[in-house]
Amino acid sequence: MRTETRRRVEDTGSVFFSDDDVNDALNEGYELLSDASEWFETSITVDVLSTRPYYDLRRIFPYQVLAPGAAFNPQTNRWLMPSSITDLDRMWRRPEQVYTQPERIVNRSLFWVMYWPLLTTEGSATVTQYAICMPSRLGNDDEPGFPERFHRGCVAYALTVLFPQKGETQKAREADLEYQEEEAELCAWKAGRVGTPMMRSYGADAR
Repeated sequence: MRTETRRRVEDTGSVFFSDDDVNDALNEGYELLSDASEWFETSITVDVLSTRPYYDLRRIFPYQVLAPGAAFNPQTNRWLMPSSITDLDRMWRRPEQVYTQPERIVNRSLFWVMYWPLLTTEGSATVTQYAICMPSRLGNDDEPGFPERFHRGCVAYALTVLFPQKGETQKAREADLEYQEEEAELCAWKAGRVGTPMMRSYGADAR
């Protein structure tokens, strides 16, 4: 992507921009595409503790969490049912005194969750917790985690950052329109609505 970005910004000899400049612009595009499409969903195993009713997903996941996802109990082989504290109060007289394998997940604010019922024995349950996260920053030789078809979105965004520094505002506006198209297509792909081939290589016919 860095080579393609330099080709399109006409700076193959690193006259205007350093590698760090190009990498920063590409990573900014990668972050915006990831935030808009929420394509990166990952999971982690949570050790359920009898002494801890609530868990902060921001501390559990090694990535920046954008939104919590579903949770699965491998002991019962069942997905936890999304519920609220009101649901528990309505269905059980003393929900805080019910002890068994977790059957429900309760969201407490955006990043805090509770697995219910609680446990009486430490280490007797784990939960596979899913979340939509921000992927790690790209290194020099890294590629985005979404299909190669959409790598052009990172390049297009980088051009919106780099062209204005050369005083080429019209080209920056054109790159922004291209970026908006790529972002929309990535979001549609994430939603499962795209059936077109995922590969579109760089080349002489590329914009």
